Amino acid sequence: MSTLDISRQIPPRAKVVVEFGATSDLTARNFLMLQPACRWTIVTMQGLEAEEDSGSVESTEDRITVFHGDMAESFFEAREGFEEVDALLVRAEALEAHGADWRGCLSRLFLKLAPNGKVILETPNPSALPRLLSSLRGEEQSAAPGVQVLSDFLYAQGWDKQRTFAVRTPGDKEIEHDPKLPAFLKALQDYAGSEAVLVKERILSSAFLVEAQQKQEKDIYLYSILGETAACSRVRVTDAFAMMKTDLSVQAQSIDFDKFIGWPKTDFPTRIFLRQRMRHDNPQQARRFVDEMRRLGWLSVCEWDDSPAMTEGNPMPNHEALAQSDFLEFRACHAVQTSTEFLAKEFHVYCPVVKVFPNALEKIPPERNRSGKADQPFTVFFGAINRETEWQSLVPHLNKLANKLGDRICFKLLIRKDCFDMLDTRNKEFVGREAEYEGRYVPFEEYWEALQTADVNLLPLVATDFNRKKSDLKFIESAACGAVSLASPTIYEASIVDGLTGYICRKPEDFVKRIEELAEDRERHAMMAHEAYRYVRDHRMLSQIYEQRLAWYRELGENYEELDRMMLERCAKIKGWNDASDS
Repeated sequence: MSTLDISRQIPPRAKVVVEFGATSDLTARNFLMLQPACRWTIVTMQGLEAEEDSGSVESTEDRITVFHGDMAESFFEAREGFEEVDALLVRAEALEAHGADWRGCLSRLFLKLAPNGKVILETPNPSALPRLLSSLRGEEQSAAPGVQVLSDFLYAQGWDKQRTFAVRTPGDKEIEHDPKLPAFLKALQDYAGSEAVLVKERILSSAFLVEAQQKQEKDIYLYSILGETAACSRVRVTDAFAMMKTDLSVQAQSIDFDKFIGWPKTDFPTRIFLRQRMRHDNPQQARRFVDEMRRLGWLSVCEWDDSPAMTEGNPMPNHEALAQSDFLEFRACHAVQTSTEFLAKEFHVYCPVVKVFPNALEKIPPERNRSGKADQPFTVFFGAINRETEWQSLVPHLNKLANKLGDRICFKLLIRKDCFDMLDTRNKEFVGREAEYEGRYVPFEEYWEALQTADVNLLPLVATDFNRKKSDLKFIESAACGAVSLASPTIYEASIVDGLTGYICRKPEDFVKRIEELAEDRERHAMMAHEAYRYVRDHRMLSQIYEQRLAWYRELGENYEELDRMMLERCAKIKGWNDASDS
């Protein structure tokens, strides 16, 4: 019985998903965090393992419909709303239950697919470690059709001509967490030698996924070098790449800058190279880089989501080097992408092709259930990079509030340890890791988990030219996690509806005033948290906009020759560029 989570293989745009043969609602629950508007139906032939979350407003029954049945076409005929299915998942158990008739059942189900719908067929991997051991013990194995049989079936259905399909081996966390695995893999590597990587991939996956989809666009390869991986790369690059590559015409790969050794080999007609926060050292180095990139047919996009100018309030140490190199990064590329309109205006000075992709959330957890929690301490969160100055202005007022409210209030702080020590209360928790970046950073999942326990999030931001060009990411993260934002007007005034989805606080005293008010009026707090959550769920999800980004990349590829001509004209005006041609 399979409980493998395959939510990341489903196109996040999918609004209607039908899953046959599931034994758990794990995939459905995880996908609904990516696409809250999805209508998910599970058709099962036995009981379903459903994980209820008492801390959320919506139950499984509210978000997922479960029917008992099989892959018979009568399932669709008896119900409305399934004329077009965006994603069809068929688990091995459903295939096995239909015996020799599974081919006919699948053929009929394919007719229900939307024009750009996707099929994912899961079948057991006979090479998976647990299954190998089971086979050696002489235990009965699954009778579901194997990956080759399924592939042959798709070919016979004509999918090789009008559609595309792929075979994947997603890792299985249950296998990967086996404490005996590291020693086994070490021995395997010594034995298998050059084939160890392939063998490892196969034995760590409990299933093969055979995926098929209509091929409506040309193949496109997205490749990114990540110059900053502590805070920005996930929301600006890797989350979107993961969503885009659920389309089988897309291949997407990201790599840390210190691991880059060259561009991947590919025959894809459109090749987009995304440089995230990567600097060129000088015109000579930039010229060599651009020449090699053009020789291999790649189109370069510079991703940058902060102001590069040496303006008031800019804390970034590498921006002085950017200015000294005359902003080579933004001139020696085909296009620039950024996060706000303010930044777009700044980048237009260096490159005329600039696109704004506002920050959006990859996932949103189920809405928090606050009933019966009014007598619990009110939790205040603070955690934002490079806001120590703002924190220091708040601390005297927070100390007074902490002393007044006593055990009725507590604090969770992701901040430098010396700033943490400024808060004079025993009711505080240090979220960061002191040994890493002075406690200012943690892995995203740890930050996300802490934010989901907070009642309010403090977002003070000094009104500098640099800060005015930032995005409202912290607000939408807070809203998704159920924490009401108390924020400065700088950038947040354009997003927060004051008094409805958060509070705008114009001076330090306003922050503590609103904390105390919401701590006393839990009903108002719950109303504001709900409204902010609805705003993000309905308007600020990456699943709602990632296709726009993919469409832009395709458009760039269609206009490669013109964009290349424009870039070379800009480069020719860079001081020292032509001197680098023979170096």
